[in-house]
Amino acid sequence: MGKVYIEQRELSANARLARDVASHLYTRQLTGKVLIVAVQPRVFLATLKKEWNKLIIRVRRERASVLYDIRAKSLDYQIAGMEKCIFTLKSPLDYPQANIYVVGAHDLTDVLPYCMTAYVTCRAEVDPDLLQAFINSMPAHALVVLYA
Repeated sequence: MGKVYIEQRELSANARLARDVASHLYTRQLTGKVLIVAVQPRVFLATLKKEWNKLIIRVRRERASVLYDIRAKSLDYQIAGMEKCIFTLKSPLDYPQANIYVVGAHDLTDVLPYCMTAYVTCRAEVDPDLLQAFINSMPAHALVVLYA
């Protein structure tokens, strides 16, 4: 078992959680499957998809203003990846072709820890022993983002 990286993040009073996750996810989308643990998965997924679509629009605007060929191709690749992302509330066992899984705090026991990135947005709701066991079983060089 290799090292799993843990990142602690705090939000300022006016920052929105889904926006922060979407912008962080933008940098991690190509590394593999993503798991997001939320208090209300259905509500969080709807908000996250809205923020994701706003982010796609921002990247498209940036792409439209870029003249440098290598940067333009890089942004084209990013946009294509963002548009192909499949978000779901289902388990990775039920829907393996998805990229981003949103689950509830109590559903963490039903999820296989093969995701390369995990966001825990409701740390207080997750049993600490369960969270530690999940982190320990993640693949080498995976990233766990813990929100305070």
